[in-house]
Amino acid sequence: MNRKQIGAVLAVAVLAVAALVAAGSGSAVVGVGWGGESSAGRGSESVGTAILADAVPGTADPGTREAGSAGIPVSPGPGPHAAVPAGAATTHVTGGSDAVAVELRAGFNLVSWLGGDAVAVTEAVAALGDSLEALFLWDAEAQAFLTYAPSLPAALNTAETLSFGDAVWIRVNEPVTWLSVAPALSCASPLAAGTIPFEDAEVFIEFNSTDEDVGFHGTFDFGGWTTAVICGPDGAPLVTVRADGGTERHGLSELFFEGAEPPLDVQSLDEFLARFPAGDYLVLGETVDGDALQSEVTFTHDIPAAPVILSPAEEEELALDAVVIAWEPVTGVEIDSYEVFVAPAEGEGEPALDIDLELTLPPSVTQVRIPAELLAPGTVYEFEVLAVEESGNKTISAGEFVTAP
Repeated sequence: MNRKQIGAVLAVAVLAVAALVAAGSGSAVVGVGWGGESSAGRGSESVGTAILADAVPGTADPGTREAGSAGIPVSPGPGPHAAVPAGAATTHVTGGSDAVAVELRAGFNLVSWLGGDAVAVTEAVAALGDSLEALFLWDAEAQAFLTYAPSLPAALNTAETLSFGDAVWIRVNEPVTWLSVAPALSCASPLAAGTIPFEDAEVFIEFNSTDEDVGFHGTFDFGGWTTAVICGPDGAPLVTVRADGGTERHGLSELFFEGAEPPLDVQSLDEFLARFPAGDYLVLGETVDGDALQSEVTFTHDIPAAPVILSPAEEEELALDAVVIAWEPVTGVEIDSYEVFVAPAEGEGEPALDIDLELTLPPSVTQVRIPAELLAPGTVYEFEVLAVEESGNKTISAGEFVTAP
């Protein structure tokens, strides 16, 4: 949505709230969200209590109305607005929820945030991705909407944080599920200095020059962690991992992940780099003992040139004792190492020696002889040569060779 469209939408929302104000003369509008159990279909059975202190006159107990007793079903997620006497104190109490999945339909949705308090809007809506067009949060004190839209400049986004029970209008361009969950770790509030660092933490680009695709990959390692979050330089979470059940009590250690690798004709390199900006990324975590983990890693856009393969030629047939993989040195960025992978090609069935070979070589080495003992005759092999620059970004050149029968 552009600024003009968002302005028009905001005007409609203001008119809707104004109607609420007109309905309750001398009233102000507050936005609340129900976080208890669903009361749909329960008639007058009480499933929780929503309290608007001094705000609902005419009840047997002034200021209190039991949810569902007025024949209005409530369920987790919907976010009602209510007109209350101006200046009245308001409190909203529900059964609460650790996590609620709210189904959003294309267009406008009035829902409530049932995650943690003071959660950055960017973090709360991060999982909606490109589906989100705009969010509107009512400011009861100012009697005006605060706005957030990914397409707006940061200076025009006035909705900064959400707290449990906040009612918000969300506009999405397709049906999507919004999970309101109170995160154990928040990118908006990084941990204090002096926390325990991860034993290893890294995020990097892997560009395949042969297949022409690119991915965002990473790894982190610590003995006995239960929750980990990778935060981008804008403070939004990118990857969240949480152990459950037995693993939550036992803990995890090393984790390596690979992002999807769409081809460049689907997602250009410029689009990829815009989605994952260069900068300092935070990796936050918590151990089984409740200790806090934090490491800062630098993510760059320094992508090495593709290694130029000198041998073997594509699909060249070679004697078992004559397999040498060689490439030209990669220049232009500081190369930290080369990696070489050799494995039987897919579809080869069960070769006599089904061995995957992985080598890490210093930057001064640009060729390697594959021992004949690790190869089987009459077999198609795939190989990759990866140039790894000093921040961890990698570029792959791939090929195939065939061993003589």
